[in-house]
Amino acid sequence: MNQIPTEDKFNIVGVVVNTRPDVQTAVKSMLNSVAGIEIHAAENGRLAITIDDSECDTPLVDTITQINSLSGVLSTSIAYHHFEGGIANQETQL
Repeated sequence: MNQIPTEDKFNIVGVVVNTRPDVQTAVKSMLNSVAGIEIHAAENGRLAITIDDSECDTPLVDTITQINSLSGVLSTSIAYHHFEGGIANQETQL
């Protein structure tokens, strides 16, 4: 059987996190403790973050679910998604 070479994957998501303004600082602290998350801006209860799938401890969807469950988080919205690589690895030769 022929082995398909592996290639690096790159999967990053930009997310807007809406919080209650009075707990924004606490939410920022909680987000800083989650692997793969980087905070880029925070203002008036809104945070702009990126999630790098390669640095996360859990699948991307689980990381977003974890963010939504944080106390003070009202909602999250995916604003950007970029994915590269890994497509060839999903095909197999029969």
